[in-house]
Amino acid sequence: MLKFKLLFLNVSKKREKMMRKTLCVIGASGLVGSYIVKAALSKGYRVNGTMRNLKRFRKHQLSKKTKKFG
Repeated sequence: MLKFKLLFLNVSKKREKMMRKTLCVIGASGLVGSYIVKAALSKGYRVNGTMRNLKRFRKHQLSKKTKKFG
């Protein structure tokens, strides 16, 4: 039987903040995508997303926190 060891890194709050990454959500205006975007933004992540329907994106009230490109 194999034994697995879990390693926990002691990361300071400052380092943790620096390590945060940008999240890309394909389908950000969809049902699941919009919830992922909201959750990520509330946790302080920078989110890039793609969508086909800008009206649906606005319906989820995410457009106030975003920049439009293209």
